[in-house]
Amino acid sequence: REANKLVSSSSDETIRVWDLADFTSVILREHKGRIRPLLNLFDRGCFASGGDDCTVRVWNIKNLKAGSSVVANLEKEVTAMCYMGG
Repeated sequence: REANKLVSSSSDETIRVWDLADFTSVILREHKGRIRPLLNLFDRGCFASGGDDCTVRVWNIKNLKAGSSVVANLEKEVTAMCYMGG
């Protein structure tokens, strides 16, 4: 269940998805550089990450091993994100 998850980002180029029931984590390593913002899209079954590698990635919370989809390649590092959907 997504309600039992916590997602953290780090300057070591990793994202950790923590299971709050047993405090285990899955480490994700697709960004090349510090990861800055994370965006909770759990109601859509995913979350987004942005980083110094100038990409925004979307991760499927149910199938983390499949990796992420790059949805934006920008000219500058990503420092903030905001979900405007309905």
